[in-house]
Amino acid sequence: GGGAGAGGGARMPACGVGALAGASGPAEPCLHLPAGVLDAPKRWPFVKEWVGSAKSPRPAAWVVSATRYQKGEAIERIAMTQESGKPVKPATVCNHIFTAVTAGWPMQLQAVAEMMPAPTQTEWEAMERAEAALGLDIQTAEKYTKTDVLAVFLAAAVKPFTDRTEEDNALLGPWMDRLAWYETFRRAGIEPTFGPAAKRMRT
Repeated sequence: GGGAGAGGGARMPACGVGALAGASGPAEPCLHLPAGVLDAPKRWPFVKEWVGSAKSPRPAAWVVSATRYQKGEAIERIAMTQESGKPVKPATVCNHIFTAVTAGWPMQLQAVAEMMPAPTQTEWEAMERAEAALGLDIQTAEKYTKTDVLAVFLAAAVKPFTDRTEEDNALLGPWMDRLAWYETFRRAGIEPTFGPAAKRMRT
């Protein structure tokens, strides 16, 4: 059926692709996030803090976003007020924050989970099986194709980009977000734990 947009003051669900699609039923265990900062036990070796030439290096975009976020700026504000003058999507800023985690920066991820819900345990296990089935090691691989991982269990990801329907893209988008969480924890050597979904109805 037609998807109702996440308009108004709607809060994102605690976790899971199904929740985003309006699925109901018993809440699945979610990826547990600490209330404070998350400290990665290891630094992913391929993270670059500086870009540009040796003569005129500049901080990578993720460094700028993550520094602003650490100082308490909201993700939406960081997305809207870029040095270039051109806004970016909040999801881009979320991915910058994920990169900071893999670089060993202590980061608070609760606000990221509000924008980009974390995976359920079932979703995590599906990505784990897919990684194993491909003989891939996301922790040590500098690059890999995200749709290859999703294609192991998601028909929409098998199709070439030009053949995907709106429905396919609506399904793939949230799964790309789940894979971003999975990739971050794997690269940073963080062992996932799962627990009840956070209740967001009360403060």
